[in-house]
Parts: sequence; C-alpha cells; structure tokens
Amino acid sequence: MKQILEKLLHNKCFGKHHLQETTILKGFNRKEHGKLKTTLKQLCKQGLICKKPTQHGMSYYLNTCKMEEIQQILDTS
Repeated sequence: MKQILEKLLHNKCFGKHHLQETTILKGFNRKEHGKLKTTLKQLCKQGLICKKPTQHGMSYYLNTCKMEEIQQILDTS
C-alpha cells in the first residue's frame, strides 16, 4: 500500500494529474500485480485515492482531502 501511495505522490498525481493502472504496476514483480490491483481497490474504498475512467483504462490519483492520512501512512511505515 505504501509503495503505491509513494509512486502517486512522487509523480504528483493530484486531481487533474493521474497515472494509468498499467503505469502504477510497472516496476513491480509480475507475480504481485494481482495483489496490487486489489490494494488499489482497497485504497479507493478507503478514500485515499480516487479513480476515473479514461479512454486507455482506469487512472488513479491521490485524494487531496485525505493528504494528512496519506502522510501518516507514509511516515509510520
């Protein structure tokens, strides 16, 4: 979970800026892609990240209203 949040934060994915699901999964072991996809869904349910459909697939970005919670997660682990 922390790795996904770090990747979105590093790429400055807030609101208008977003990352495709395939781009988020790049750099991770292919065997972990299934777990990472479920983690993306869990983060969306928690409201830490948001998703929006694009013509290339689903895109994800950080929820700016939950930045304090995101920073706590990144600082604790």
